[in-house]
Amino acid sequence: MKKTTHFITLSVASALLSGVCAQAAETNKTKSVVSPPVSAKSETTDLFTAPLKANPLQAAPKQIDPEAVVLRVNGKEIKQKDILQAMQATIQQLQARGISPQQLQQLQGTLVKNIETQIITQTLMEQAVKKENITVDAAKFEKIKTEIRENFKKSPQAKRGMSFEDALKQNGSTPEKFEADIKNQMMIKQFVDSLVKDVKDVSDETAKKYYDDNLDKFKQPELVTASHILILIDKTDDEAKKAEKKAKIEKIRRDIIAGTITFEDAAKANSDCPSKAQGGALGPFGKGRMDPAFEVAAFTQEKGEIGEVVKSQFGYHIIKVTDHKDEGVVPFNEAKKQIVGFLTGQEKQKVVNAYIKSLRDAAKIEHVSVK
Repeated sequence: MKKTTHFITLSVASALLSGVCAQAAETNKTKSVVSPPVSAKSETTDLFTAPLKANPLQAAPKQIDPEAVVLRVNGKEIKQKDILQAMQATIQQLQARGISPQQLQQLQGTLVKNIETQIITQTLMEQAVKKENITVDAAKFEKIKTEIRENFKKSPQAKRGMSFEDALKQNGSTPEKFEADIKNQMMIKQFVDSLVKDVKDVSDETAKKYYDDNLDKFKQPELVTASHILILIDKTDDEAKKAEKKAKIEKIRRDIIAGTITFEDAAKANSDCPSKAQGGALGPFGKGRMDPAFEVAAFTQEKGEIGEVVKSQFGYHIIKVTDHKDEGVVPFNEAKKQIVGFLTGQEKQKVVNAYIKSLRDAAKIEHVSVK
């Protein structure tokens, strides 16, 4: 079941909050070397990727002044540069999901309309929040700001030498605007939380009906949860070097079985896979994701067993299976919490949407023709 995207993820600050944190989450995920090679298209990027050389959504035949006012929302002026800034963040998010330039071109009209709607909504919410005199907790603000900066350090752009300030500049922002945008988002979240505070969790009966009516959403493929230790084979390794590495991993396996070291500690000390940081844990995976030899071993091995050394295209592995679930339907008791959260979220979204509609109905929104 897909999670609903929060409606206020609009400005550069929210783009940073969502995009950079998502990038950090992607960076922190175990990128198993036993997975099949991925194409360049599936590389993870984020909002700090260099702008497109030819932006498919900037195909206007004439230059438009970035300072030109294009919208007024209750007198608040929205300039062309605000639209373009939001557009660039959106383009880069879509590119990170694998959307091609041709698809972006086809989506041009829809994207422009959606961004305009989002900016209007953002402005109306900021105006409503201002009237409420909401304040931001200083400690939480510093924590979020620090987390975003720390997460950026793990991004590909930071590893290529780009500073956080340069990344902000590339996205048309500044440290001061970045901090102001974070505070705005925090205040809006507090305000939205107050709007939905009286929405109760849906009942177990409602959740069960949704489950029964949507069983196809809860189908689960056969899954294995496993950890591994990898000794990588390099292309330059000769037969003697390969034999040396195989002997090394076989000794590691004997030590684990003898109890002189735990599997997790052995992985941290010896594995050549990034999963070593998690004691070799790869998490759950289905068939078709791993190297064929690795997959056969993982799906046929008993839970808790320290398997025989397996050779894959990457090197030598020791595998430990911690869970094995057969193909089937997730039981309601396992899915209930997720369903309740999803359906309750929908009810909260209805309240928020109704409030936004009331703001729009009462607002004076002017579209300004750009000469």
